[in-house]
Amino acid sequence: MAANGAPLHIQVDGGSPAADGGPAAHLLLLYKRDGGRTYHTVPGEPELCDLILRLCEEDLARKRGMSEAAATAVDGVANPQKVLQYDAADLLNFLDAHLTELVVLKFDPEDGRYDPEGRDWLKNRIYQSLLGMANEAEKKKVDEVNAAAAV
Repeated sequence: MAANGAPLHIQVDGGSPAADGGPAAHLLLLYKRDGGRTYHTVPGEPELCDLILRLCEEDLARKRGMSEAAATAVDGVANPQKVLQYDAADLLNFLDAHLTELVVLKFDPEDGRYDPEGRDWLKNRIYQSLLGMANEAEKKKVDEVNAAAAV
């Protein structure tokens, strides 16, 4: 609620309102990092996971003295000497040590409430997201091998 007691409505950037004109389902990521408090609004869990990965990658690139451009592929071609590489331990360390006071608030348009979720919930969602990406990459490789074998 706002200070005057009126309901506080938050619109997702680029999001669309719910069918009834009220705010659509979305998530708020709130955390404390480097002494400052920050929040991000995302429309769903996939975007939340992408955001966390991007924040982690930016942090690791900065610590390793890499520019953002050097940490990514150029023209779709990855240079292994320039692409930022990290593992699950780096990601978990980032979540545990660098994002303090971490909470995710899930907005439910049905009842107009924010339901809090903690660090363990977020780690589980990121794990599921990464697992899904790995499965998709493996399926793509298998499909390419099968297509090449069929020729």
